[in-house]
Amino acid sequence: MWNKGLFLFFCFLFAHLMTEFVFHFKKLWEWEKKSSWGIILHSVIFGILCVILFFPFLNKGLMWWYIIFLSFMHFVIDFFKVSLLQEKKDADAVMLLDELNHIFWFGFVSFFGAGEIRGSWMSIGKAYDYYIFPLLMCLLIVFLSRKEIKRQFKGEK
Repeated sequence: MWNKGLFLFFCFLFAHLMTEFVFHFKKLWEWEKKSSWGIILHSVIFGILCVILFFPFLNKGLMWWYIIFLSFMHFVIDFFKVSLLQEKKDADAVMLLDELNHIFWFGFVSFFGAGEIRGSWMSIGKAYDYYIFPLLMCLLIVFLSRKEIKRQFKGEK
């Protein structure tokens, strides 16, 4: 059985992967390289996805603050990623550092935020019954767009 912290971690990770690979279009990436507003929009997209994933728990304790904090950290991490890439640093190392930073903060917030997910797993399961179909659709989108994801990751046109 999963614990509540692991549940939080994987929901944050899922929102991050959707933000990075499904809702991160080439024009947005170009805007991020030119202006901080592009990074802000990218971070807001992450926040919106977190709100959707954690909708049943938004009235619990500090959940809003965790989402706001992680959205802010998403901005900070990506701001430094873009800055380092513009300085012609090793792209592979920068991207790895970027992902490790995101994962660290997801783990940090999940460790402290596990107490915000109150109730039995049965009630959590009922709350997410309405999310199973949309989440499966999101996974299907990721699966169907895997060629596009690979193309964008390699920087091809």
